[in-house]
Amino acid sequence: MIERRGLILSAVLHVVVLATMVLGLPNLFARPLPEDTPIAVELVNIAPETRATKVNKTPPVPKKPDEVAQDQPPAPPPPKPEPP
Repeated sequence: MIERRGLILSAVLHVVVLATMVLGLPNLFARPLPEDTPIAVELVNIAPETRATKVNKTPPVPKKPDEVAQDQPPAPPPPKPEPP
């Protein structure tokens, strides 16, 4: 009789622990969502008329790179000695 009582108590305890894990634990460790912080924005008119939509008929002239003064070319490597 005592063995049966221990078996029933163990089964009930396991069911309680399993139910707690499935139903209660996910809610215990849930993090609250962060609150949104409002940001103040001020809209400003840049100009009464914008000219961004007009096509530029003359293409831009590419700049030529500045000429860099060249030193003397590097000396050729010394000749390899002939094997005896």
